[in-house]
Amino acid sequence: RHASVNLSAKIAIISLRKKKTCTFTAFFQKTCGFILYCKCFNVSLHEEYNNKIEQMIYFISKKLEISAAHSLTLSYESKCSSLHGHNWEIELFFVGKELNQDGMVIDFTHVKKAVHSKLDHANLNEVFDFNPTAENIGRWLVNLFPECYKASVQESFGNTAVVIDEEKMKGIENLIP
Repeated sequence: RHASVNLSAKIAIISLRKKKTCTFTAFFQKTCGFILYCKCFNVSLHEEYNNKIEQMIYFISKKLEISAAHSLTLSYESKCSSLHGHNWEIELFFVGKELNQDGMVIDFTHVKKAVHSKLDHANLNEVFDFNPTAENIGRWLVNLFPECYKASVQESFGNTAVVIDEEKMKGIENLIP
C-alpha cells in the first residue's frame, strides 16, 4: 500500500505541474486513505488531517542519572542520618496537548540542564530546605516543570519512589501509557 501511495502522490504532483490545478481530491481519498488539498504547486494536507493533529496528546519521558549526597533527618536511628551518596536514576514523565513552537512538549536538553545544574554532584541538604528523601525530591521534580505529571526517583537498586501529580492527570488518566 505504501508503494501505491508514493506512486499516486508522484502522479498527482506531476499532473499538478502540467495542469497547475488540482482535481485529484477524490482520487487521493480512494487510493491513499487521506485527502490532500492542492493549490497550484503547493501540496498540503487537508484540514481534516490538521484537526486530527490538534486532538493528539503527547507523552514523553526523560531518564537522567545524577550523583549526589544527602543525609536524612529521621524520627528513628538510621545509618541514613549520616552523609552518604547515591547514583540516582531519575525518570520524568511529561504530557502535552499541544506542542511548543519547536514541535516539542519540552526540550529534553532543557530538562537535563535544569536537573543537573541543581542536583548533580551536590549535597542535597544544601540544595533543598526539606528533608531530601526520594519522595520529596520526586515531588520537587514534578513541580519544577508544568508539563511533568510523574517522577520516578531511584536512589539505589530496589529503592524507588514514584510521585504523581493527580491534578495534571485529570481527564487523561485512562490514556497514560
